[in-house]
Amino acid sequence: MFNSFNSMVYLHSALICIRQCIMTRLSISARVCSWGTIFVFMFAVTDFRGILAQWFFRKLTHSALIPGFALLCSTCYTKPELPLRLSIWFTAIGISAPSTISLLTYALLRAV
Repeated sequence: MFNSFNSMVYLHSALICIRQCIMTRLSISARVCSWGTIFVFMFAVTDFRGILAQWFFRKLTHSALIPGFALLCSTCYTKPELPLRLSIWFTAIGISAPSTISLLTYALLRAV
């Protein structure tokens, strides 16, 4: 039987789901923007304490990026194809990041 109490419970749960989805996306986008802002203002660091503060806030914002991107990917793909997509993505990150860093380090050391 459909009554006003059931409709209020359904509406309340739907609003909670919508709010969680919107807040998650806003939180991830705010962290990405703050991460980029921290990198833009790296030139202002002049001493070791500034480097530590900048490093702390950079890691604080970066810690939520990869899980947040995985959460956003889970909204785009179906449940059976999500593990394959995420495993390809994490494998690509694991392969590209060390090789890029090592090649960049090699180029910088050759230039000096």
